[in-house]
Amino acid sequence: MLTGDSAVEALAHRNLVPPPRPPQFIEGATASLRDAMARFADTDNHGPRRAALVETLAAIDLAEANKIAADVMAAHLDGSSVDIVAASWVVPTYALAAVLGLDDKTSGGLEQIRADAETLARVIGRNEPSSSKSDDAAQRMLALFADHDDPVVPVSLLYQNHDAVSGFMRATVHTVYAAAAPTSFGRTTRVATATVTIGDITLDQGEQVIIDLTGMRFGAGPHRCPGEELANALVAGVLKALDDYNYRVAEDGVHLGPDGFPTRFTMEAQQ
Repeated sequence: MLTGDSAVEALAHRNLVPPPRPPQFIEGATASLRDAMARFADTDNHGPRRAALVETLAAIDLAEANKIAADVMAAHLDGSSVDIVAASWVVPTYALAAVLGLDDKTSGGLEQIRADAETLARVIGRNEPSSSKSDDAAQRMLALFADHDDPVVPVSLLYQNHDAVSGFMRATVHTVYAAAAPTSFGRTTRVATATVTIGDITLDQGEQVIIDLTGMRFGAGPHRCPGEELANALVAGVLKALDDYNYRVAEDGVHLGPDGFPTRFTMEAQQ
């Protein structure tokens, strides 16, 4: 595993690219969606795909995104206790879907969009096997953006937002309200397209390496997350709602996993 400066160097190396689609993917809408995403593109295809994603992000009003996230979080704050971990799996996706104008575009509303984003995240991001269920989710998501120049772009934004901003929200609330930060920021994998030497590690063509992202919340190199400003706006909205409604950490409200991320984070309204 590469860490520190070696991790940064690896993320910037043009001959270290995201691994190909894993074998548990069946041919279908999920596989095609993954193959078309900038996040998984090789060096030759990454630039144009990322540019399209950056263009879509640039069209988002960050102040509006901040306000919508605050409103969505506020809807969970009815005076009773709230588990930030549970809320983190809902609020970012609801907020971004609303920012993208999807409030009333499905019969299931924002909850259907959230469920589909989670299904895609489980398969594309967490390597669960693809299925007819994930293909249906991919097709529904793509249909929402039928009038977009490339529907894959906003769908990939929603997919990446689901897990990434959820984790960012939990970590940020934990840091702000419990004065503690997670000890790990996850890992990513790269595969060598030619012989590559990083520090004292040499990888032959086809070999994979795990890269530790500690200290790199949004990654590094050409695949560095382009959604940092949007993520910050969404999470700042969450913090504003918690502050406006005077929520604080409940006694014995924080339970942490081995990585330092909360597995339960209960907050209560102060009288």
